[in-house]
Amino acid sequence: MRFRIRELRERAGISADELSRCANVSRATLWALETKEDPVAMSKTLLRIAKVLGVKIGDLFYSEEI
Repeated sequence: MRFRIRELRERAGISADELSRCANVSRATLWALETKEDPVAMSKTLLRIAKVLGVKIGDLFYSEEI
């Protein structure tokens, strides 16, 4: 599973450092969520990121078509 965080962040015009600071998420955690396959993330972390980006938490996930 991969997240759409980088895509949504760039669309919002927010830098990685700004998102990290506003969501109270370490830069290393944000980097892992934006770049790694199957990153581990706490729901409260994703909720904070979604709030800063102004999206629903479900929007952070790529939808998988079957």
